[in-house]
Amino acid sequence: MELSLRGRGGLVAAIAFAVLLLVGGLAVRAFSSGTPSDVAAAQDSGCTTINVAVSSEKARITAELAEEYNAEGRTVADTCVFVNAYSAASGRVADQLVAGWDSGDLEATEAQDGSGTVQRPDVWSPVDSSWTGVVNLRLREADRQAVIPTESESVVTSPLVVAMPQPLAEALGWPQQQIGWADLLALANDPQGWASVGHPEWGSFKMGKTNPHVSTFGFQATLATYYAATGLVSDLTVADLNKPEVRAFVSGVESATVHYGPLSSAFLTNMAHADEQGRGTSYVSAVPLEEKNVFDYNSGDPDGNPDTGETRVPKTPLAAVYPSDGTAMFDHPYLVLDAAWVDDAKRALADDFLSYLHGGPQQSRYQQAGFRSYDGQPGAEMTQQLGMLPAQPTRVITTPAPAVLDEVLNSWDELRKRGRVLLLLDVSGSMGAEAEGTGLTKLEAAKKAALASLDGLAQDDEVGLWVFSNGHREAVPVAALASNRAKLKRAIAALEPGGGTDLYTSAQAAVAELRANPDTSRITAVVLLSDGQNDGGGDLSGLLSDLDVEDEAAVVRVFPIGYGEDADMPTLTKIAEASRAAAYDATNAASIDRVLEQVLSNF
Repeated sequence: MELSLRGRGGLVAAIAFAVLLLVGGLAVRAFSSGTPSDVAAAQDSGCTTINVAVSSEKARITAELAEEYNAEGRTVADTCVFVNAYSAASGRVADQLVAGWDSGDLEATEAQDGSGTVQRPDVWSPVDSSWTGVVNLRLREADRQAVIPTESESVVTSPLVVAMPQPLAEALGWPQQQIGWADLLALANDPQGWASVGHPEWGSFKMGKTNPHVSTFGFQATLATYYAATGLVSDLTVADLNKPEVRAFVSGVESATVHYGPLSSAFLTNMAHADEQGRGTSYVSAVPLEEKNVFDYNSGDPDGNPDTGETRVPKTPLAAVYPSDGTAMFDHPYLVLDAAWVDDAKRALADDFLSYLHGGPQQSRYQQAGFRSYDGQPGAEMTQQLGMLPAQPTRVITTPAPAVLDEVLNSWDELRKRGRVLLLLDVSGSMGAEAEGTGLTKLEAAKKAALASLDGLAQDDEVGLWVFSNGHREAVPVAALASNRAKLKRAIAALEPGGGTDLYTSAQAAVAELRANPDTSRITAVVLLSDGQNDGGGDLSGLLSDLDVEDEAAVVRVFPIGYGEDADMPTLTKIAEASRAAAYDATNAASIDRVLEQVLSNF
């Protein structure tokens, strides 16, 4: 049974400004007494307001369209209206809907710094309807009311693709030849790697992948590999997931992962950084993403936000591979929540805003940004020159039953590539200062977060602990968490602040320790937490040079966390970029729990 019915009928097209129409029996006309500037002003004016939580890749354009909608001064049922559209990671909204959303605000778990808030939504537009079944299933299991409708319409559509540096895709026959998950698995399993297709300089097949508990791309890519392993495109069952040959196929694909991550933007940013250095084929061979991401990257905007940096067309563009053995078509549903806080007035406004988004001019804006329309039509901008094939995909998987989706997530925890992680914690004197908003010192808050984060790792993940201030020391050697958990808890609980911040030599020594005992079957990384600037030995250029090695087998990724207001985020970002990782901003020290959770989603 399908998780959701993806109707394409829609409501009426966009409504001309200052013209009275009837939509579902509701009067919709221009509001002539002025337009509120924000949610608070709209509420103070007695206007009906809705919060629309939108997946990140379409958040900017949806927010712009909401502003234009608001600027028209519209009314619904003779009441002024206001739409507040904002970015929210699909997995995080799903988690909070399951946990219960009793307050108006939630810590911004989709933002790396965790410093903002995500307001409780009245409407949710994730990347795909697959989240709806999982949320409702878990709510029913908790004997609570389902809050997401089983029928919905799309805002836009976009297929799941495997984004590859174009020369690599061409070596596999792109664009003429179809490429499937099975082809990528065969390449990942071949001991010759890319040498098997005539390119030894590219090394082994390396995949980047977002964490399916957080990211729709990672979720649907995992589901697609299950479908590919079975040869099906529909009616996947839990029994299919548990077949040994199916689990072996999925595990084989996961084994090629260099690291996971909460957000696709980290992979795209790292690709762009490697491309700037003339190494566009070296970072990863493939990343499951959305077709729209390929459009943005090849247009010179890797993170999909033109406001965050200078546009630069890459030397090595990406190619969108549409897996021939099955891929997903993301439907970007518009879900008006069946929740107590969504009344009839909010529903009427939500319906009117969807009608506006379905209008021709608004759909053209989405197409110009790299999406397909809500009924699946590509725009003129979607071309092979920009790495996309508008006639693809030809084999689209369907969404299985909610219980199957839930089991896909659970089984990924068992089959994912395991981590080998060294925690490198700053215990300098400044860590004894107060972590504003926590009632704790920075070190106390960091210890609490570190202890809690261990629960997010598997028993056979390997974890160790080093600390640094005036120099560094090993507190707990790297070993399986099953045998190390008690040692780590005791060592973390005993930490006390004092001394300086010997950042550079400590980071360099930690990397050397992991590099001396390589294990390519694991994701090897250092998680570096620091609240200040280096005042010890070493130099930054030497550290960066040591991290930025061409031999991928020798890469040890460093995921720095800038902790507190005095953290040296520019330097930590350089360290992350040199090691092909990502930096995380916890300058709001109260966000450390959530930020550390995000960091560990890379493993």
